[in-house]
This record gives sequence, C-alpha cells and structure tokens, in this order.
Amino acid sequence: MRDGRASATSLKPAGLLLCLFAFVFAAATSAPLRPQGGDTVAGRLAMVTLACDGRSDLAMIDWLRRRAEKGRLPYYARLTTDQGSIASIFGPGPGWLGWPFFAQVEHGRLLDDRMLQSRARFAASTAVASSAVLLAIGLLATASWPWAVGAAATAGLSFAGAATLGQGLWQQTAALPFFMLAFAMAAWCSRFPRLLAVALTSAVMAAWLRPPDVLLAIGISIQALLQVQRDRIGLGSLAISLLGLVVASVALGSWNLWYYDQLWPVGQWAANQLATDSVLNANPGHFALALLGLLASPARGLVLFAPVVLLAIGLCYGRPAPERPAHVALAAALVAQLVLCSLFYKWWGGLAFGPRLLGISTWLGIALLVRCTPTAVSNSWKSWKKTAVVAAMAQTLLIGLVGLWLYDPRKWEIPNDPDRNPQRLFDLRQSQWSTLFKPVPSIGDAIDAPVGPFYYCDPSGLRSK
Repeated sequence: MRDGRASATSLKPAGLLLCLFAFVFAAATSAPLRPQGGDTVAGRLAMVTLACDGRSDLAMIDWLRRRAEKGRLPYYARLTTDQGSIASIFGPGPGWLGWPFFAQVEHGRLLDDRMLQSRARFAASTAVASSAVLLAIGLLATASWPWAVGAAATAGLSFAGAATLGQGLWQQTAALPFFMLAFAMAAWCSRFPRLLAVALTSAVMAAWLRPPDVLLAIGISIQALLQVQRDRIGLGSLAISLLGLVVASVALGSWNLWYYDQLWPVGQWAANQLATDSVLNANPGHFALALLGLLASPARGLVLFAPVVLLAIGLCYGRPAPERPAHVALAAALVAQLVLCSLFYKWWGGLAFGPRLLGISTWLGIALLVRCTPTAVSNSWKSWKKTAVVAAMAQTLLIGLVGLWLYDPRKWEIPNDPDRNPQRLFDLRQSQWSTLFKPVPSIGDAIDAPVGPFYYCDPSGLRSK
C-alpha cells in the first residue's frame, strides 16, 4: 500500500503539468482561425519549404518568387546577397518551429493558405503550452503548486499567450520556449548549480531567435549567475556553459551567414531602415507618447492588458528578499525592454491584440511577480497586496480570454490602420473595444497572403493552381 501511495504521489506533479499543457493548447486551438498579419507569413512559408526540400529558401513559393521578379517583395522577405534566394527577415526560428507539423504532408497535394494557417497554429499552440509548463517548473523553485500552475496558466492564456503568440508563427513564438527554459533553469540554479549551463545556453538561443528581446535574455542570464554561489560554480559548469554558447551561436549564425553573408541577424533592422529614417527614435516627444501608449492606451497599454508586469516591478523593488539582487536584475531587464520598445518607431507592433512587443516581457513579469511574493498565500501578508496580486492575475487572464475568442484584426485594426494613424490607438470612444463584440466585416479573404489553392512541393515550388 505504501508503494502504491508513493507512486500516486509521484505521478501527481506530472499529471498537473500535463493538464496545464492540454488546457492551454486546447484554448489556443479553440479560437476562430483568423489572419495574423504579415509578420507570421514568412514563418508558415518557411515551414512549407523546410518540409519540402529541407531549406528556408522562400524562392520556391511561386507567388513570392513572381513578386521578387517584379521587385515587389513584401517587407518580411529579402533577396539574399547573391540574389538567388529569398529569406525571411525574422530568421529561421518560426520555420523551424512549424516544420515538424508539416513534414508528413504528401508531396503534390492541393492545399490552400487556410490549411497552412491551421498547421502553423498547431505548432504555435504547442510552443505556448510547452512554455507554460516550463514556467510552472521554474516557479516551483519557490512557489506552491497552486500558485505555480495558476500563474503559468495566466501567462499561457494572457494576450501574450494563446490569444497572440499561440495563433501564428511569430518570431516571438519560436523564441518563447527558450526564454521560459532559461528562466526555469535559472530559478533552480541556487539548488542545482549545474543547471547554469542550460540556463545560459537557452538565454543565448532565445536572443539569437528574437534579437529585439536580447535585454530580457541578458536579465535572465544575470539572474542565473547571481543565484549560484561563487564557490559552487565549478570549472566544468563554466566550460559546458561556454560550449553551449558557442553551439547556439554557430547554429543560428550559420543561417545568417548562408543567406545574408553576415553572422549577426540583420534582416529585421534592414527592413525597418527601409521604412523609416530612425528605427530607434530618441526624440523626447516620440518617447513620451510611446511610453504612455505602452502603459495606458486602450489598444496597447499594460495597465489594461497585463497589469501583472507593472505590479511585479513595483513589488520587486519595494520588497527585500534573500534573492533580491537576482530579482532586481530581471526587473531591470523588464524596465529596459519597455524603454527600448518606447524608442522603436512602430512601438505598437503592427497588427496585434495588445502590446505584442512586450509579449515575452509579460511572461517574465508574471514569473517575477510570483518570485517576488513568495508569501502571497500567507495570512501574515498584507491583505491589500494579496488582493492586488490576485486582481492583476485575474485581469490579465480575463483580457487574454476575451481577445482569444473575440479579437479579429478585420474588426478594428485593419479599418483604422494604426501604422498610418497611430493616434487612433489612444481613441477612447472608437477603440477596438467598441468593435470587439461585433461580427467580422466582409472585407475579403486574402489579407496577409494569397489564399490559393496551391500544389505543394511541385517541381517548380508551391505553385498556384
């Protein structure tokens, strides 16, 4: 009987994590399939080319190749240095993530873009659900099971989880599992110093896959280093960490060298330079407006979409703790990322539900909130703080669910076109919330890519019928 009870007890954690994965995955795939915007197109096209011939060369996509011949490539694709290939500006991550979910499609099959979107969403939902599990594992280093699983579910169902990153192959979707793996390993480094190598390698991999979020990767790395006592960092761990950094850099750097003849990921920066004179705008007026928008606008404000981030930063700096230096490092990274996004010329992040550029910051903000409030369930903790934490979690979760099932860019984003009219992001009377509960208008099907049908893996590529 003892052995039976012990076995049941040991299976409980695995069962809870499995339920967490299934819950987040099911929620993400339950939403109506809808267009996500151009940033996700390159990922699902690369998913197809990788499954077809093992390459990320988008030149095999018939309609994209024809646009290249006319000198009209969309912003998310660039000709390679030798002009012989077409590559995504978002790097290899989204295509690599989607490839396993498309690998079994038979060659020569007739398919359409909706089928590609569906397969891409399965990949994205898997990545988000897996990230929720990794976040829960990291939080278990200091939190109880209910708080760890609850916080992870909140992240997975927030605007930055199932509602956005779980709906398509964004660059952030491919990087998110590595960010969460890095956080999880960093959280356990104080007890298991050898996990430092995994934490640092994962952080580097995340930074390569998502260069605009490199400050967050640095924050997690510093957190990991601060949580390992100096006398417990052996030469072996440092050597393995260094090897991991090299392997991760070679893997991602080789892709950039192959397609762009440069080691560093420069595709996004180059594409943005074609769209504006100042990718990062330090003008005080721009910065103040962008910061206000990312904090409080009805379309992109953290106060509405993810108050957990702001509460986490406040509690972290306001509450001493044994691991406070490590927590402060992560909080500082969140603040630095907010500043960087406020400097970006398109701080609203294009078509999106909520402040997508702060998507990974939201996941780490939830993690920091739990790590900085280990006594949140204690009766000795001040009731107003307990109420604030629960309320922020509930609001973040509720807003995410509303967006998951009701958001569609055709309702407000596309008609109002924030890229040309950013002032509408601050409109209170005619905000996206005024159209969220209305039916989707009939403005056409082909929004971010041709609908097809296409012949998959035809000798001439993904050829239109």
